[in-house]
Amino acid sequence: MTTPETAWATESSEELRPYAVTRGRTHPTQPVDISSYVRTRAEAGSTDHLDEEEQDLVTECRAGPSAVVELAGRTGLPLQVVKILVSDLIDTGFLVMAMPTTNDRPSIQLLERVIAGLKDIA
Repeated sequence: MTTPETAWATESSEELRPYAVTRGRTHPTQPVDISSYVRTRAEAGSTDHLDEEEQDLVTECRAGPSAVVELAGRTGLPLQVVKILVSDLIDTGFLVMAMPTTNDRPSIQLLERVIAGLKDIA
């Protein structure tokens, strides 16, 4: 039987359930895609006040830009949990997007106009 003291833990007492790590949230606040690259901000301060999982993500990103899916693989956290935590770390200024998200891609029409303009120059 699950008691109130053990409700947040899985069978392994060192692992928290995903909803405990994200504080019950199921969606990130930022447009974070699995292929989005993030990196640690140069001005990022001390991570002592962050949760262990958030500290792990910041540490992973100190080596250089990392894809969200890579972070999930390296930390062993579920992908959706990583997306939410990365979003939180962007909100608090520890991480920044290293590449545009999929929503920032130029439209096909713009690319066709650029190609046509380049052909006119040549």
